[in-house]
Formats: sequence, structure tokens, C-alpha cells
Amino acid sequence: MVARGDLGAELPIEEEEINRTCRSMGKAVIVATNMLESMIVHPTPTRAEVSDIAIAVREGADAVMLSGETAHGKFPLKAVKVMHTVALRTEATITGGEMPPNLGQAFKNHMSKMFAYHATMMSNTLGISTVVFTITGFMAILLGHYCPSGTIFAFSNECTEARNGEGRRRGGSRSEWQATHLAIPVHSQYPGPQSVAAFEE
Repeated sequence: MVARGDLGAELPIEEEEINRTCRSMGKAVIVATNMLESMIVHPTPTRAEVSDIAIAVREGADAVMLSGETAHGKFPLKAVKVMHTVALRTEATITGGEMPPNLGQAFKNHMSKMFAYHATMMSNTLGISTVVFTITGFMAILLGHYCPSGTIFAFSNECTEARNGEGRRRGGSRSEWQATHLAIPVHSQYPGPQSVAAFEE
């Protein structure tokens, strides 16, 4: 978790470096504190606050977080809507070619990371979704880390483990994983109504 309020004012370059390092190591990055501080008392954000959200998204944050704005602010719903809108619009302008240059360099001795990285490249090149079968949800999390442009469909026979990956970044719109990325339980041992998962993209 990166404290944007303190680091953004005093150590902006170091903040970006923390984000970049976490991304290269496959760790989730949450940018928090003072993202929309003015909306604690005012119904609209400042230009600087909107820019902060956009920059955090472009730097590859997995999540941006509100605190006081929703805990004791006067306009909690408006604050959430502003952050949601800015994040989605910013992500819509990010193309596959803008992925950080060090993304994928950490997989030289890790076969799973190599598969996930190249699966993402194929997904982005062909403009298609990705299907992954996983027990622990690890591969689905890796795929989410590399930001494929299409939807990730994760199938698992361990539903609890698979759901642990649902909060990670997604490709087309990282802010709405649960709306578009699915962890679908597979019951192969006991055939029945739950054995078949039907869905529409």
C-alpha cells in the first residue's frame, strides 16, 4: 500500500519506483490516502486530485483507495463515483503497448510467469479472451498481473482458493474484475447440474 498523501508530496519519484518494483515482482499495489481529500467537504474534486488518480492508474496501481472521503466525508457516494469514472476513463486510454518495459523481465527462472506473460501477449495481439484452469488460482493472478486486454475466465475445482484472485488487476478494466472476470467452480468428481458452467461474454 502506497501512501499517496505523504509520498506524492515529498517523494513522487520514489512513489513511482515503488509501484514499478511491485509490478515487476508480481505484488499488488494499492495507492491510498488523500486521493480526493477535498471531497470530504466539497462536492467536486480539484484538478490535482483527478490527475493523481489518473497517474496512479497509468503507473499500474491495482487499486486506488478512498478513506476519509467515505468514512466521514459529506459526499461519500460522489467521491466513489468520481474515482470510479476517472479510473475507468483512464484505463480505456491505456493500450497494450504502454505496459511498463520491465513487465515480464522477472520470469527468467519461473516457468509459470513465462506462460502467463506470453499468453497475455497472444491475447493482446489477437484481441481474444483467456481461459485458465487452476487449482490454487495462482495462474489466474499471474495473468491478471500482466494485464491482458481480454477477459480472463478462470476455472477451478477449489472455489475458495480461486476467489482469492478475484481482487487482482484485470485487463480491459481493472476496476471491475468481478463484473467481467469469472472464477468458475468445476465439479468433475461428482457429475450433476453444477458440472456445466454457462456464461456469456
